[in-house]
Amino acid sequence: MHLFNRRWVTGCIILTLFWSGACTGISTPSLNITGNDNYYVWGTVENLDHPLHYILLLYGKHTNGRWYGPKTLDSDTFPGISPDRTWKCLYQVSATDEPVTAFRVYVAMKGITPNQVLVQGAQNLTLYYATIVAQTEADRR
Repeated sequence: MHLFNRRWVTGCIILTLFWSGACTGISTPSLNITGNDNYYVWGTVENLDHPLHYILLLYGKHTNGRWYGPKTLDSDTFPGISPDRTWKCLYQVSATDEPVTAFRVYVAMKGITPNQVLVQGAQNLTLYYATIVAQTEADRR
């Protein structure tokens, strides 16, 4: 009985440390924008297990100060993350759009549709229907 109690207490302590993040090797995913040009935005993701289970949501902030997006590969396919944890998203604006001054990228769990995260001219960018695990923002270079 005494041995059982000791194992139970030790297990509880280990689980508490694990869930609190105190154990080594537990890190929060981070997202980096490493570059952009007239058509693409690209970067890396760190500390993300199983990158193929996630999608990227790319939004652009136009000179009018409003956010638009997300940009998709076609009508319903979001850009993904490569197994080596790099990513690249196409971002084109039409001739009638304001130029883009900044980008915001989110890593989200798969399973959402473009209509759930559509933003057309919002002053603030808030996503309610996506499980976001990381995000970053950078000015256009």
